[in-house]
Amino acid sequence: MNYNCFQIKVPATSANLGSGFDTLGIALNIYNKFTVQILKENRLIFEGIDKKYANPDNLFYRSFLEVFKSLNLEPPGIKVIENNEIPFGKGLGSSATQIIAGLIAGNIICNNILTKENILNLATKIEGHPDNVAPALYGNLTTSMVLEHETINMVNKVNPIFNFSILIPDFDMPTGEARKILPKHFDTKDIVYNISHALITYESLIEGNIDNLSKALGDKLHQPYRFKYIDDYPKFEKIFKEHHAIGSYLSGAGPSIVFITEKNNITSRKQIKENIQKNFKHWQYRDLQIDKNGTTKKFLTSTVAS
Repeated sequence: MNYNCFQIKVPATSANLGSGFDTLGIALNIYNKFTVQILKENRLIFEGIDKKYANPDNLFYRSFLEVFKSLNLEPPGIKVIENNEIPFGKGLGSSATQIIAGLIAGNIICNNILTKENILNLATKIEGHPDNVAPALYGNLTTSMVLEHETINMVNKVNPIFNFSILIPDFDMPTGEARKILPKHFDTKDIVYNISHALITYESLIEGNIDNLSKALGDKLHQPYRFKYIDDYPKFEKIFKEHHAIGSYLSGAGPSIVFITEKNNITSRKQIKENIQKNFKHWQYRDLQIDKNGTTKKFLTSTVAS
């Protein structure tokens, strides 16, 4: 194995799942790939990304440095080639891929001294919440809670009875801006509503309970405020109901929208897809699968020219 050159592949994620604000997330089969080569000189080289991101403030590199900072070590020079399939600013965890890949890269160079739990703790510290970084790292369906200096995470498989489809618009909704529109205080009844709905959502996805999931995908803490900025959502909601989708939710902070159908209900997805493609040209439709592996890495036998 050549530890001087390796590739890290990180899946897209869809966070919140409606009511599980900053807690629930799933990994999806779109990927960002990062090829990393250790350089002899103390240089930083980026390829495959816009020049405005190819600098030391790059989120991958800042996360990479966190590993060395935590271990009190000096980082080497590196060359990073990014191959990004996950659209940026669409609520699909593109930032989480940068964080996880940077941490994993640093850990590989440091002989994997950090555990997966250590990496999740660092990732949560950088991101501020674990709902994207946890599924990006572990894959599948995750639920997480943050203590003072520790992130507790549980991983489960989504029942194969469910199919996830996503609508991706041609406009962005940066997470920071999406958080600013949320109220600072919530009614107790709305908090209780979300706790109960999040618990039923999580169990229903694992057990394959279609009826309960269809009732549990509501939310009162973030979606009512963010959907105001997505004019097409009321029309989508009507289409989903007409064609028997189980339910829908805003992916992360948005603006992408996920809807869930029964795996075998091909007709439902076909009708929704045709309607979207015909009437909503600025939205892209994609059927996705749950990623079951999370972040993976492989060591390359040949180096990348520096």
